[in-house]
Amino acid sequence: MVPRKKLKATNMNPTKESQMSSKLNKARLNRVVLAVGSNIDPLFNIEQAKATLSQDHNLIDCSEFTQTKPQGFQNQPDFLNGAFYIETSLAQDEFNVYLKGVEIKQDRIKGPIKAGPRTIDLDIIIWNNVVIDDDFYNKFYITDPVTDIIKRQKLSLKFDEVNNF
Repeated sequence: MVPRKKLKATNMNPTKESQMSSKLNKARLNRVVLAVGSNIDPLFNIEQAKATLSQDHNLIDCSEFTQTKPQGFQNQPDFLNGAFYIETSLAQDEFNVYLKGVEIKQDRIKGPIKAGPRTIDLDIIIWNNVVIDDDFYNKFYITDPVTDIIKRQKLSLKFDEVNNF
């Protein structure tokens, strides 16, 4: 979460300079849609990730979560999949490192099976209204909850010219 500047009681009317500074700070915030999934104690792990993200960043919205069958490796429990809409002051690469840290903190272990069981999976799908992960187009368990956020928040997506989306 971005620290907010408190006004002193003697300065109840912010100056133009402080208003401009506030607008600049807000302009630097990035809006991110994350795909969220878990199939190891999913209710607990999703709530724990939500609490951590809310503590460190601004959680704007949360989609419905849906139980889905595993894709690829089948011999594992069903998943709960959904999406979070977050506002962060971190740059994209810094935020991605932060997310991997949250996964590690929640005992996510990346084993030999890529589509194997996990305590939590947090992936950036949309960064500042640009789809940056093609899983959005290919995996219904990502498309559906992310689309829910897009519609509720009335996001206008831009195409990523680098990745030709």
